[in-house]
Amino acid sequence: MSKLKRIGNQVVLGEQTYNMLKEAIIDGEFLPGEWLSEDQITESLGVSRTPVREAFKQLHSEGLIELFPRKGAHIIDLSEKDIDHLFEARIALETFFFTKAAKNINHDKIHHYKNLFKNAETNVMEAINDIKMVKLKWTDYLKVDRSFHNLLVNACENPFWYNLYVNIRNRMQVLFYKMENMPEQAQLFTAQHVAILDALLDERFSQAKKNLKEHILYVRDVHKRTKS
Repeated sequence: MSKLKRIGNQVVLGEQTYNMLKEAIIDGEFLPGEWLSEDQITESLGVSRTPVREAFKQLHSEGLIELFPRKGAHIIDLSEKDIDHLFEARIALETFFFTKAAKNINHDKIHHYKNLFKNAETNVMEAINDIKMVKLKWTDYLKVDRSFHNLLVNACENPFWYNLYVNIRNRMQVLFYKMENMPEQAQLFTAQHVAILDALLDERFSQAKKNLKEHILYVRDVHKRTKS
């Protein structure tokens, strides 16, 4: 369980334990179906069982892990049907308020994300022959991706809608680890994101929304291929 660092501050153990485990799950440090042992986590983090159990309960309520009495927990392993349902929900959540959100995103922010995607893509492709490094760079790319899509929803300025979206996105993040061996996707993903961003710059909101939906459906199909 060396994937986790020990917690030094004993004041907010429950929250820290939850945040560290959630970040590790979302970043793909734990794989779908992988078991989480209370004993190993308490030893790795230097905490008691109570904050670990509290973290497990919260992660279970968010759909990131499944709990099994006297056995522990394991990371969710989504079925093909689960993937279809999650992407269906994601499309609805990202597109329902799209035009409203798009009008709230200024051009400087759009140019900023174009640069972020292009730089992240370059970093992935330059590391393509280094298995360890390409995984790190792909993780960085996915963080840019997550930040951009969060922006598209958060800009609608409806916190309740945004919280629904984050819940769906977090459940989906456990899928992305399989794509670490597919760095060529970074080039196509970047092209798709740039198409969305360029349409936003031109205030062609219907086209940007169409590009976004096509991108999400493409990502869904990639995940379904890696699942099979």
